[in-house]
Amino acid sequence: MPSYAFFQKQFVPLSEAKIGVMTHSLHYGTAIFEGIRG
Repeated sequence: MPSYAFFQKQFVPLSEAKIGVMTHSLHYGTAIFEGIRG
């Protein structure tokens, strides 16, 4: 069974859910609070 990720407001195959290494959330952890605010 293929794995999926919710990425950019849609479900995509896990292999297609890629972000850049310079993303602010990777460096500063800002994305960790996205689920809490939601």
